[in-house]
Amino acid sequence: MSIAERAVGAPVERIEGREKVTGEAVYAFEHAPEGVAYAAIVASTVARGMVTGVDAGAALSLPGVLGVLSAENAPSLPGAEGELAVLQSPAVAYRGEIVAAVVAETLETARQAAELVRVDYDAAPHDVLRVRATRVSTHRTRSTRTTPPTPKTATSTPPWPPPRCASTRPTRPRPSTTTRWSRTPPSPSGRATG
Repeated sequence: MSIAERAVGAPVERIEGREKVTGEAVYAFEHAPEGVAYAAIVASTVARGMVTGVDAGAALSLPGVLGVLSAENAPSLPGAEGELAVLQSPAVAYRGEIVAAVVAETLETARQAAELVRVDYDAAPHDVLRVRATRVSTHRTRSTRTTPPTPKTATSTPPWPPPRCASTRPTRPRPSTTTRWSRTPPSPSGRATG
């Protein structure tokens, strides 16, 4: 008899089963590690621009805050590119990008201090269509295509998803509240009548 034949449909005695059922099991989250620090991020509120200053004074005055990291004081990460280059440049490429991080003794303190950090920006206009056209033309210039790409205008592409209006919604007949469905009740013999 193979192991699969013995295991399928047979009860399995779990090593930790009794501790879990009785509530005596200790999970990894329940162990209190020593010397742990927690971080909370401060996200960019502009879509594109430069961070001109980070005011962390109010956050650093909270008890339990160990420090505030930003592009001004973060350690250098050589070789980090793209989104792995966290806090390496004051440039902001998208809304929600990490521009600072608060380190504290507890997670609650870190989150509270992150709300107190004030970031000043030199916001730049963010043109999604221009950025998209630049990416498309860059991609096409790297390929073997010889004709220049034709940029699409905003009016040539229909909006997606298409707007919904009453005339485009699929309709189906709905029974009114006064409609009675005609169904013949079954006879006592089990056969439908009429």
